[in-house]
Amino acid sequence: MSHASTPAAALFELMKRRCGISHKELASIVLSGRPLADGRSPASRVSDRTWVSRFVVHARPDTLQEGIFADFSVSALRLIARMKSQRKGPVSGEEIVSFVRDEGLRALEGPLAACAQPVQPLRAVMDRIDAERSLTADERAEEAMVLLASAACTAESAQALEEVRAFTQAVHVGGLATPPAVPVSDGVAVDGMAAVSEKPWLGLLRMEEGRVAGSAHWVAPEGAGAYIGSLAAGDGDVSAVSADVSGCHARVWRDEAGAWRVEDLGSRNGTAVTSTASGERGAVEPGGAPCELHPGDLLHVASTTFAILEGYPG
Repeated sequence: MSHASTPAAALFELMKRRCGISHKELASIVLSGRPLADGRSPASRVSDRTWVSRFVVHARPDTLQEGIFADFSVSALRLIARMKSQRKGPVSGEEIVSFVRDEGLRALEGPLAACAQPVQPLRAVMDRIDAERSLTADERAEEAMVLLASAACTAESAQALEEVRAFTQAVHVGGLATPPAVPVSDGVAVDGMAAVSEKPWLGLLRMEEGRVAGSAHWVAPEGAGAYIGSLAAGDGDVSAVSADVSGCHARVWRDEAGAWRVEDLGSRNGTAVTSTASGERGAVEPGGAPCELHPGDLLHVASTTFAILEGYPG
C-alpha cells in the first residue's frame, strides 16, 4: 500500500519509480495548458518544483484549483506514449493493463481511503476493462490509464468512473460491455468491431479548450488516407473544423512502412504537431517533408486541435 500523502503523490511516485518518468515530465502531461485566474497556465509552471509540489502533488484534493488538469483522455494517451518511449517499465498493452490493475490501484488505496473515497468501484471497472475482449490490448490500456490518471488527480472515484465512461463513448463507441461468458479468440470480429489482426486505424479526437469534443474520427490504414479541410467532402474526410482551416488544409495517411504521416497542402494558417515524446511543437511546412504522427501527439490544423490515437472504430 502506498504511504503517499495524496492520490496524486502516489501516482507521481509510482510513475517515477516504475517507469522512469520524472515529476516534471508527468506534470507536463497531466497539467492543463489553459490559463487560470492569474493568467498563467498550470503547464507553464512545470519547471517550478515548489509550485508543482505544493499545488499539485501534495495539495489536499479539496484545495485543487478548478481547471488545473488537462483532459484525462489526452493525458492517458500521452502518458502511455511516454511509458513506451522510456522502455523502463510496462510497455505493451497487456503489461500496462496489468500495471494499472496490480500496482496502480493498489498505490491509490491508502490515499483514496484517507479522502473517504472507495477503491472497490475502480477495481470493478478495471475488471471489466481487463475482460473486454472486443477491444485490443492497447485500447484496454488506454481505458485503464484514463481510470488511473483521473482517480489519482481528482481523488474522486465517481469522477474517475465518469471519465472512463466518457472516453469509452468518444473513442471506442459505447460503454464497456458486460464481460463475455466465453473468451473470444484473437482475430475474430465481435459486434462489428474490426478483427484484432487487422492494421490499426488512426483516430482524430478533436479538442476544444483542452477538452474532448465529440467522438473520434477514424482514418482507414489503406488507401490515400483522409483530407482535413473546411471543404473536404470525400468519404472518410474531416470537415468538422474551425473557420480558419483551409478548404483542403492537410492530409493524413499510413505509408508503406506502417507509419502515420501528415502533410500540409499549402494552407494559409498552418499545420503543426506537438510530440508526446518530447513535448515540442513543430511546424509541418507546406510542400515540405511530411511529419510522422504517433499516438498521444497533438495535431494542430490552424486553430483546430486533434489528439492522435490508434485503434479500431466501432
